[in-house]
Amino acid sequence: MEMTNARGVDGEKGKRKKAAFGESERTKMNEKALADAAGLTEYGHEYAEVLLFTPAAWERKSGIWPVRAGTNVAKPEYKVGPKVIEWYSLHAVRSGRTRLAYGDASVELEKGDIFCLFPGVTYDYRIVHSESPLLLAWLAFDGEQAGHLLEIAGLTPRCPYVRSAYKGEAADTFDELIRHFRGSVHREGNGNGGYLRLVSLFYRLFEKLEAGKQTKETTQNEWVGRGEAFMRMHFTEGITVDDAAKHAGVSRSHFSVVFTRQMGIAPVSFLQRLRMEKASRMLRETGLPVTEIALSLGYPELYSFTRAFSNYFGQSPTKFREEGIIACAIP
Repeated sequence: MEMTNARGVDGEKGKRKKAAFGESERTKMNEKALADAAGLTEYGHEYAEVLLFTPAAWERKSGIWPVRAGTNVAKPEYKVGPKVIEWYSLHAVRSGRTRLAYGDASVELEKGDIFCLFPGVTYDYRIVHSESPLLLAWLAFDGEQAGHLLEIAGLTPRCPYVRSAYKGEAADTFDELIRHFRGSVHREGNGNGGYLRLVSLFYRLFEKLEAGKQTKETTQNEWVGRGEAFMRMHFTEGITVDDAAKHAGVSRSHFSVVFTRQMGIAPVSFLQRLRMEKASRMLRETGLPVTEIALSLGYPELYSFTRAFSNYFGQSPTKFREEGIIACAIP
């Protein structure tokens, strides 16, 4: 609520001083006003509240346990990374826009989106300038259940973000977690109840995120999985990438782009690999004629199979089989 009021007051200041300040000065004024209203500390590239938590030995035995939390107001030069971390860190975009780079991919995120930094994955994120200041909130945690809970919420290392997830009860629980985190950092004399409440809020957050995961990116995870499963099941039936895209419910071009990004291989190459791996096994492990193997793998005739096989392995199916027989015969 204070953050909302601060934006309103700041807007009036901006109107009154428009003639006196340039755009960069007004931006800095906006950020400073927001930071002051929230009681944040100034750092090099941000105003932030950083809350560090050191769990006891018994607390580390939980399925999920907290590490740190915080909120910030980004300065114009805001950038974090490239770096890796040792735990999971869930970030909510409360305002503005940011660009997240993870592995070899990147994505631009905006107000309401949530992204996760996974342990051992190189990442960086930075401000994308817009009319609204960049405000972030984060919760870092670890534990044996952490990865599974994130997957339930639609967050994976391959697709570590969810659109429009920071809203409604999920946003309320996220904010409540930070408030409770703030109290738990100074928990002497509070007994174990405060920590148990903190952990219960984590589970509640993932419950709300799972209940509300109706986003394009979460859907992408689902339809890419459907397309992959379809190809694995029916690759011997002469299917094409078009067929897989139709089964997934998206256009061929969109399917190819997203499948390649998430799987690390183009769908046409994925289909070819499935067929060639099956072909090599059949040539080595059965005595079936090459023509029969070709038809069994969905090729319309021998020539197209022989050409595809030769391009993939650098030799004809017959030569491949002969060399396999000779290799087996050598003592």
